[in-house]
Amino acid sequence: MEKLYQALLFILFIFSCSFEIKAQDITLDSNYVKTIISKAESQVDSSAIFENMESALLIARSINYLEGKAKIVSWLANYYNNKGEHISSLRYYLELLEAQKKGNNNLAIAKTKFKIGEIYERENLTAKAIQYYSKIDPQALNKTEIWQHMARCYLQENLPDSANHYIDKIYKTAKEQDNYELMLTALQEQVNSLNKEETYQLALKHNLEILEIVSQQNNKSLLARAYNNLGYNYHQLKDYPTAIDYFIKAIAFTNKNDQYDRSVLYTNLGILTQNTGDLNQSIKYLLKGRQLLDRKKMPERFSYLSHLISTIYYKNKDVYNALIYNEEAIAVSKKNNDKIGLKDTYDMAATIHQGLHDYEKAMIFYKQHLSLRDSFLLEDRLRQQSLLQQQYLMERAEKEIKILISNQEIQDLNMNQLNLEKDKLELSASALRLEAEIKEDELTLLKQEQDIREASIRNKELKAKQTEQALLLTSQQLKAAQQEREISDLNRTEAEQRLALAQKEGEEKERLKEIDLLSKDKELLTRQQEIAQLEIDKQSAFRQLATGLGALAAVILGLIFAGLLFARRSNKKLSLKNKEIENQKSEIEKNRDVIQNEKAKSEELLLNILPIETARELRDVGSATPMKYELVSVLFSDFSGFTSISKTMTAEELIQELNECFIAFDEIIDKYGLEKIKTIGDAYMCAGGLPTPNKTNPRDIVNAAIEMTKFMNKRIAEKLKFKQEYWKMRIGIHSGEVIAGVVGKRKFAYDIWGDTVNIASRMESNGAEGKINISAATYEYVKDDFEFTCRGSLPIKNGGEVEMYFVDSKS
Repeated sequence: MEKLYQALLFILFIFSCSFEIKAQDITLDSNYVKTIISKAESQVDSSAIFENMESALLIARSINYLEGKAKIVSWLANYYNNKGEHISSLRYYLELLEAQKKGNNNLAIAKTKFKIGEIYERENLTAKAIQYYSKIDPQALNKTEIWQHMARCYLQENLPDSANHYIDKIYKTAKEQDNYELMLTALQEQVNSLNKEETYQLALKHNLEILEIVSQQNNKSLLARAYNNLGYNYHQLKDYPTAIDYFIKAIAFTNKNDQYDRSVLYTNLGILTQNTGDLNQSIKYLLKGRQLLDRKKMPERFSYLSHLISTIYYKNKDVYNALIYNEEAIAVSKKNNDKIGLKDTYDMAATIHQGLHDYEKAMIFYKQHLSLRDSFLLEDRLRQQSLLQQQYLMERAEKEIKILISNQEIQDLNMNQLNLEKDKLELSASALRLEAEIKEDELTLLKQEQDIREASIRNKELKAKQTEQALLLTSQQLKAAQQEREISDLNRTEAEQRLALAQKEGEEKERLKEIDLLSKDKELLTRQQEIAQLEIDKQSAFRQLATGLGALAAVILGLIFAGLLFARRSNKKLSLKNKEIENQKSEIEKNRDVIQNEKAKSEELLLNILPIETARELRDVGSATPMKYELVSVLFSDFSGFTSISKTMTAEELIQELNECFIAFDEIIDKYGLEKIKTIGDAYMCAGGLPTPNKTNPRDIVNAAIEMTKFMNKRIAEKLKFKQEYWKMRIGIHSGEVIAGVVGKRKFAYDIWGDTVNIASRMESNGAEGKINISAATYEYVKDDFEFTCRGSLPIKNGGEVEMYFVDSKS
């Protein structure tokens, strides 16, 4: 132990000097620490990652990565705790506690204090454990669990009054919550405390209360235990007949396969009848108890009973039989190196040989007895010294660990200060570099602005030249247009002159005709004048029509140009609208795919919750019609010891353990076409023969139960290999008619009802660990397919007596 302590101090010294260590080939940043933590959380073999965690802790400290440091320290504390190296574990838990106090995380602080208390309790340093348990915030953790530990520690410290104070609190809390299991635990703790004080009358009162609670539960194993405790109480109160009655009742309720418990009860009866003076009956009970034991599997118990029988024979003055049974006890104890058994049997051998006046042999056996007794006394003294030394080492380790943690914090602060100074220097250097970069950027920006200005000037000059050329071109075009207009005007003037000349010539000809026709009558002259006037009007009307047609042509050209512009704009808008429609169409297609995917997911989820036929009916109609099935086999499974073992597990470990078991069960029942109904806590329920009726469901469900049992047996073997706690499973099966349907309007669930369900549940509660218990109804359907052990007719709650069978899981 001293060497272990020195090694621990060396490790702590190394940790205290961690700021001087330089990790090679490792980037000193939080990413490396996060990677190591991630590997540690996902890796099963914790020893493989241990060295990496140590180096990661050094790095986390050197860079003051508080979150990473806390996670690594927590991992190392749990690692050493699981290995049973309590001093090393304590060192890390204390460091973790100091870090958590700075973060004000009440839940984390409470959990760490609880772990430290457990370490001290396991080391039998209960006074120290009480100090940590009493400082835990009862709102942060399960207060009843803390009270249970406090009560056990106070009993260990021989302070029953303080223990009873916490036991009373547990009992009151259990009663308020109607938690019968916790009430029984509290009452049993109360009984243990009172028995230790030898206050047997009060212990009897609590034992009677336990019997009343257990009788309501109709649990045979608990009833057997309650009757046994009452028998012990009455035995201590010297009421031997009543004690014998209760021990006989305990035997009646003890499972016939539980050979050890039945042997203990027969031993108690043997001792009681010996106290009443009925030595012959006492020997009969003890012999019956010994017959239930396997000499090879339980040699110490077998030797003890043989020695007890020898003692009673000797009291009955049957020295011959006393010698035979005592020699048998000596032989078994020698074979199994049972020194405690040898000590008592050697003493008895000395007494027997003294009674036979064989003093030489008596002296030999008595010397052997004294030798063993002295060795036990020496071992006990050494054990006490070791305990005191362990207590001293633990207390000294805690003080020195706290000092080292304080030194480590001081060194961390110094390191942080150095890091801050370093950061300041780096910031100053960065500021100088930044300032230089800013100036360089400003010069670059000035150059760019100069280039932009020069480019702008060049662009303006080019634009001026372009404008000048455009103006020159426009001037030339205007001159050309003006010349064209002048030419057009000249042509029009020439045409008008020709027209006027032609008119004058026509007029001259008319005058000549008029002169020639002067002789004609006045009426003819007047008609000619009218014709001339009509010709003049005609020419004037022609000129007006030409002018109107020109204006009309200009208007038509304007309308055509406007129409072209409007058509071009309309086509552009139409093109944009078509693109928008195409985009909307594409979006609709995407949404349709998403809707189809979500619909498929919802249908898959619905099929996971409900049977296919029920899910389709619910989807198509909106409701599901309840159905009656004539032959359905129902299976219930439950884990024994679930509550007690789950208290030692975290919530994540508990959920993971249940999930792994239930996933395996799901795969097994799918293999045999069974329907999962539900899980309630650690209970698992499934059924065969629905929603599609069939006649093979009794055989299918028994096959599934056998595979489930084999899976759990394999899992138990793996747990035992790693010395981990495990759950044992009970399975119950019954076949008959049920009603099945969907319950509720929202968060609906598929469920089944009827006496078949209730009886199947009773088959499970009346079963045994690692066994498959089936009713006679199921047995009739599968009796030719498997091997069975008949249990006879047994009473079930609210159901009279039912004939039951254990299925041979190897068949």
